[in-house]
Amino acid sequence: MNIKLKIGDLFSFTISEKNKYGLIQAVSKGEIGINVRVFCNVFTDLSHSNIKRILEFEEFYYLKDFYEYELLNKSQAKLGNYKIPSNIEIPRYMRISERKLNGDLIWYIVDTNTSRITKTFNVFNEELRFLSPAKTWGIDYIKKRWEDKFTLQTWDNILEDKWYSDYLIEYEPNKLLEKEKMTLSKIRKLKPTIVWKKNAKQILNNNLSEGIIDEIDRLLDNFLEDIGKPNLDSINEMTKKLINELNSINDIHNCIETEESEQLLDFITTALQTIENKKNLEDYSSIRTW
Repeated sequence: MNIKLKIGDLFSFTISEKNKYGLIQAVSKGEIGINVRVFCNVFTDLSHSNIKRILEFEEFYYLKDFYEYELLNKSQAKLGNYKIPSNIEIPRYMRISERKLNGDLIWYIVDTNTSRITKTFNVFNEELRFLSPAKTWGIDYIKKRWEDKFTLQTWDNILEDKWYSDYLIEYEPNKLLEKEKMTLSKIRKLKPTIVWKKNAKQILNNNLSEGIIDEIDRLLDNFLEDIGKPNLDSINEMTKKLINELNSINDIHNCIETEESEQLLDFITTALQTIENKKNLEDYSSIRTW
């Protein structure tokens, strides 16, 4: 599109659903981009009368410093220029989240005038509910939120965690790889085989020899490498593979007793929840023989 952007311009964008469009309106000049309002719903009727209704009544959220280039060059159409109501302005306080080294999300309220954090929350708090997200994104990423049916009122920790992961994949894959490597390193230190080796003389399980511990240790290392690989098709299949390998060892040596079983299950669960952010894990009890 070879057009100049004006405040009040309304742009439509295609999404994966056929004949449905997301809408973004430029509301003011930002420091390094355009401040916009993004309408939460997607629409099929883009007639002039319905657009006027949308602009007046439909729910939206603000974004600071959106990419002007993407409004002008990646939109499906410029629908026209519409007056900005007097009550429409970028809010001073917005919300932001980031992931800590342990994988948990942490939330902030940010003063956009000073870029300073005014409050911090360890979980999503109702005080955050009506605040717009204080990040700058490209349109491809905003389309994910349209497809997730994002609204300020329905958002929570789980959805934010998904969006944050999508953001890293889309815009900062190197940071995601660094995080995964760091996470793998931390989880590796939790292997129960480390404790078994250290306390070998005190372990009452006579069938758990040093050679068997080394073999199980190797299987756990391989499992961590497998689930840490990018673009892995099936974490579930990798987990089943590990369990079947442990089954084989136990069938031969009868070496995994109740205590070892609980420690192995704790380790597998922690690895899956941390690396793949899985909250509802598969039940593998039907294939596990230890």
